[in-house]
Amino acid sequence: MSEQQGEGVPEPPRPDAGPPAYGTPPPYGPPPGSPGYGPPGYGPPGSGYGPPYGYAQYGYAQYGPQYGYGVPYGVWQRSPEATSLRTQAIVGLVVSAVLVLLCCSPLLIASAITAGIALGRVDQDLDSARRLVRWTWGLVIASVVLMVVLLAVLIGAGAFSAGGAAGA
Repeated sequence: MSEQQGEGVPEPPRPDAGPPAYGTPPPYGPPPGSPGYGPPGYGPPGSGYGPPYGYAQYGYAQYGPQYGYGVPYGVWQRSPEATSLRTQAIVGLVVSAVLVLLCCSPLLIASAITAGIALGRVDQDLDSARRLVRWTWGLVIASVVLMVVLLAVLIGAGAFSAGGAAGA
């Protein structure tokens, strides 16, 4: 021990003494100067790893993932025909439900049921869903035509006149 320090105070290490016995552990990764773990040319120099998905290959100058380059791998997407058919089934279901509330026709109830079944089959069987959507719209048109004909017959019979057909 040197004479300038008091008793019980350890002497500071000398720069030429080498690494301490319980020093910091070696850094993780490959030794300095060797190539990284991944394929060369990806990521920051010496890392060996590629950039995260959606980022630029050289550096991280862009902020956030880049959109507009298609659907990421693993994301399921409907075909345009299935999307159109699904929209038609939803519109048919809504029209049928509104007309059931206004007219309460058994054909409209059947059209609402077929629209619901078509909506469930759009993702599994496009041909079956397409037929069911056609049946939905056919039943809606048939029901509306039937209601118009029934209304014309009732008006022609004088059911809505002042005296009425039953009062004569």
